[in-house]
Amino acid sequence: MDRLSIRRCAWVMAAGVCLGGTGQAWGYTLVVRMFQGCPGGITIYWTGAGSSGRQALVIGDEPGATTIPEGLPCTGTVLGVRGHVRLVSPPGFFDVQGGQGMMSGSATPAACGKYLQLVKGGTCETSNIAIIQ
Repeated sequence: MDRLSIRRCAWVMAAGVCLGGTGQAWGYTLVVRMFQGCPGGITIYWTGAGSSGRQALVIGDEPGATTIPEGLPCTGTVLGVRGHVRLVSPPGFFDVQGGQGMMSGSATPAACGKYLQLVKGGTCETSNIAIIQ
């Protein structure tokens, strides 16, 4: 199992998101859409995040298991991504309002083929994973 290191990355520049791929095996849903393929414009949508609070967007090289280490928010939570797992910056940690939302931005070539997942603050619930492609 990989361990999460909180490093900032510039692979996905997000100010609002809409992306391609969805799954509902986890507690809330993340959808990623690329409008012209990767690299390029990207939008991330989420639903089921609850009415308020904070969440984090993480990125990893592949599906797998990474445990959030002691001393970080959501210690012990097992993520569904592994390999160089880090917070996407921006947005890193961001507020959730109304349980759903979106961010859009630009994915660089280095982001293509990577996997995204959301982690809900407080409950530490994780979303499905979605690939950037």
